[in-house]
Amino acid sequence: MRKTVQLSRRSLPVSLLLSLLLSLVFGWSAMADGDLVLDNYDRTDLTDFAASGAGAAWNGGDAGKSASLDDNALKLEYGSSGWFGTGGPIDASAYKYLKIRIKGAAGGEGADFDLNYAVGETVKHTGKAFADLLAAPGAKIPAVTTEYQDILIDLEANGIDRGIQALHFNFHEGAQGTIWIDQFRRRRRAGRRYLRQREQRHGRGCRFGRSESENR
Repeated sequence: MRKTVQLSRRSLPVSLLLSLLLSLVFGWSAMADGDLVLDNYDRTDLTDFAASGAGAAWNGGDAGKSASLDDNALKLEYGSSGWFGTGGPIDASAYKYLKIRIKGAAGGEGADFDLNYAVGETVKHTGKAFADLLAAPGAKIPAVTTEYQDILIDLEANGIDRGIQALHFNFHEGAQGTIWIDQFRRRRRAGRRYLRQREQRHGRGCRFGRSESENR
């Protein structure tokens, strides 16, 4: 005779069920986002790349004045025609976006520099200021402000090669200021939270960075 095992309501408390459900939800969300971290600056030494477990393996330049770590973020105090670069042997060819978490001392610093990049040892130029880069075809990224925000840059819309392995900040002649960068990531898709923020700013008809399959 087969015995039927029944679980009473007391077998799994509601709190445990909720915890399991939330774990699954957040786990699926993380896998769906699938970010590739180039650098997150979670360390005390700018060149101790192993400590942060990110993909970066080198950096160089002093932005014209100084490049340092400030509360687990990259702080660039830039001067006229300065530069800063960072990169590593990463395979980012499957990623559609570059995500940068950034803020500035005064706001509006995106007009002071170009964000260029390298594929292998070949440096390539976007030909435009950071402030003029696109979040999606026909839609510029938001301005740098005095508070951290995640800025997504659509690689294809800006003519940037997906094989990007390094980033170069080239500061304009006469430019002076300070920016902080909390992290660089490569991202497969924009993500619902980011899309909601962009829709609130630009109208619900905007679908920043979604592929056709994500819009269905």
